[in-house]
Amino acid sequence: MYSATLQPLINTMIQIQGPSLTGQLALTNAQSIIGAWKLGQLLSANVLTATQGGLELRIGNTRVQAQTTLNAAPGQNLQLKVISAGEKPVLQVITTAKQPDTLPQTMRLLLPRQTGLPPLLANLSQLNQLAQSADGKQALPNNLLQLGQQIMKLLPGSDTVSRPTGLRQAILDSGVFMENKLAQAVQTGSRPQLDTDFKAGLLRLVRDLTGEQPKLLQTGAESKPASLPTSPQTAPPLRGAPVQPQASAEPSLQNNHATVVRDLVQQIESSLARVQLNQLASVPGEQTPTPLFTLELPVRRGNQADVFDLRIQRDAEGHDGEVEKWSVWLAFDFEGLGPVRTLISAHGNNVSVSLWAEQDHTAAAFDQNLGQLRANLDRAGLEVGRLASQPGKPHGPNPDRPQALVDTLA
Repeated sequence: MYSATLQPLINTMIQIQGPSLTGQLALTNAQSIIGAWKLGQLLSANVLTATQGGLELRIGNTRVQAQTTLNAAPGQNLQLKVISAGEKPVLQVITTAKQPDTLPQTMRLLLPRQTGLPPLLANLSQLNQLAQSADGKQALPNNLLQLGQQIMKLLPGSDTVSRPTGLRQAILDSGVFMENKLAQAVQTGSRPQLDTDFKAGLLRLVRDLTGEQPKLLQTGAESKPASLPTSPQTAPPLRGAPVQPQASAEPSLQNNHATVVRDLVQQIESSLARVQLNQLASVPGEQTPTPLFTLELPVRRGNQADVFDLRIQRDAEGHDGEVEKWSVWLAFDFEGLGPVRTLISAHGNNVSVSLWAEQDHTAAAFDQNLGQLRANLDRAGLEVGRLASQPGKPHGPNPDRPQALVDTLA
C-alpha cells in the first residue's frame, strides 16, 4: 500500500492517462446477438456515445451498452475479442481500427518550431516586474503588462509544489492534460476546469496579444522588427528521451510596443509546440504501452520562474497482490547549483533516490545532506531504500533511451 504522501499522485497518474488502446468491456444488453458469438471471436464495433463509466456501441446492426473504464471517443472504431460469454459477455479491446499514422507528420511540423520554456518565462517575468514599477507602466501599455501578469499568476509557487496535493494539481495544470480535461467535461456534461491550465493560458494569451497587435503596431509602425536572441538549443522531448536540466534565461523584450507583441507571440507559439511534443511523447503506442508521462513544469520562485523536467513511468504492473513499481526522473538547473538530475524509484512504500550534479560542489552538498533527506522521508512514513549522490551525469544503459519516431536530421 502506498503511503498517504504518494498515493494521491499515483492515483492521478493513472486517472489522467490519455485514451488507452486496450481494455475490457462488459456488455449489459446484448442478449439478442450473443448467441451467435464464440469465445475468441473477433468483432468490429463503432463507438456511438461515451459517458462516464460506459459506452454505447454498434456491433453489426445492433446497439449495445457496455460498462468500461476505456476512454474512447464517439466515432472511434474498435476491434474486440470475445473472452467471456453468458448473460453479460466480456469483450477485450485488442486494438483500435487502423488509422493513418499522423504522429510522425505532426512531430515533423512541431520539431522546428519548438523551443524550451525559459526564454518565454523570462520575458513574462520581465512584464510582471514592469507592471509593478512606475517606469514599466510608462514604457508599455498597462493592458499588455496585465497579460504577462495573468500567465505568471497561473504558475504554481515553490511552496505549492512542495506539498503532495499542490504537486498533483500543478502536474494536472502543466498543459499536457488540457485535452483530457476537455474530454472528461464532455463526458460528464460539466464545465472544463481550464482557468489554471498552462497550455490554455498560453492559448488565451496568443488570442489576446493578436487582438491587441493592430493597435500597438500603430505606435511603432516605423520600428524595425526585433530579432529574437539566440539561446542554447534544447533537445525536443521525444518519448523515452532523458530529462533535460534547463537553466533560466535572460529577458529580451525591448520597450517597443510592436516588437514586444511580435516576440511574445513567436515565443508562445514555440512553447506551445513544445507542450504538444510532450503530449505526443506521453501517448502510448503498440510498442510502448507502458504508462509514461512526459512534462515540463514551470514553477514560480519570487519574480522568476524555473522549469522542472519530469518523466513519470510505471516500470512494473502489480499482479496477484504484487505492488506496482514507478520511477520518476526529474531535472532542473538553478543558479548556483548547475544542472541536476534525480531518479526516484517507488516500489510500494519503499523509495530510493539517486542524485547526479554536474558541478562538484553541488554533488558534495547533496552528499552531506543525504542524512537529512533520509530523515524527511522517514518522517513522511516511507521506507527508505538506497540514497546516493554523485558528480556528473547518469551513465550506463539508459532505459529511457529515445526511440526514433522521426528522423530529426531530415
